Amino acid sequence: MKAIKPKAEVFLQSPKKQQVTLNRIGTGQIEYPKEGGILYYNAGYKYPEKYFPFSEAFLRNDIIKRVLRMTLMFITSKPIIYFMPLALLLPYKKHIFWEAVKAFTNLSDRFYRDIYLKPRYFCKSGREIYRVGEEYVKTFNKEKRETLWRFVMAICTMWEFDDKYRYTGQDFFGEVNKEQLLKNPSKEFKRVFKIVLKRQPSGGINNRMKWVGAIITWSLKWRWFKRTLIEVAKRIDFKKLALDKEDFYYCLRRDDYNHKGLSYEDKQIIRKKIWDIGKKPMKQ
Repeated sequence: MKAIKPKAEVFLQSPKKQQVTLNRIGTGQIEYPKEGGILYYNAGYKYPEKYFPFSEAFLRNDIIKRVLRMTLMFITSKPIIYFMPLALLLPYKKHIFWEAVKAFTNLSDRFYRDIYLKPRYFCKSGREIYRVGEEYVKTFNKEKRETLWRFVMAICTMWEFDDKYRYTGQDFFGEVNKEQLLKNPSKEFKRVFKIVLKRQPSGGINNRMKWVGAIITWSLKWRWFKRTLIEVAKRIDFKKLALDKEDFYYCLRRDDYNHKGLSYEDKQIIRKKIWDIGKKPMKQ
């Protein structure tokens, strides 16, 4: 098998400064649409994947996710979780929130810096997140803009190179009613989060997700956080964040989440109708 490598221009960092392996061993082909993004055609698959999955990005993403998981496990552990609502009473909670954003950004930047893609090469949903993030960042003073821009890049990079959470997130956004979200963020979040929870496999992860939902719900009682969410939501085109037919095509092979409310068994029925492995030729 040959080593497949994306063109150097897709990366934000100069190729001469990159110290990572960007190759992927396989039989696929890469395409760069005019509208943006990177399409990776797997031999025998009907639709292309909307990103170039190379191993170094997965490894770095996994490190960041482990840190986030450990942090989540700590704040959702007993008795810590019972004190979380009291955090809303702290006089310097906005400062604490900002320090948390900076800490996450600095950590992420350390691992992602030399694999950052230029924004136009993010997948469709990633480009929409970047567009909204960049637009919102401009409303802050110059001192905070750089940190917030790097924060947006870190979020987009994590989203880009983790299709498991990206597809789940897209399923979440596909259920959001924008009008209701702007009218009553807490109520709409609870409604959609309940839908997503029902589609999650049971077990420890599901229980953790419930606590995450509770933390976000409590945070929405904080006027600044609620106002920020509304300002960001106003700018979002939720249709661009939702699963489209190509995204859903790759969801059919996953048994770790019931995308669009379909069980794994239901997805296999659909898969048999449209999955042409071994029959569909690779894009020429």
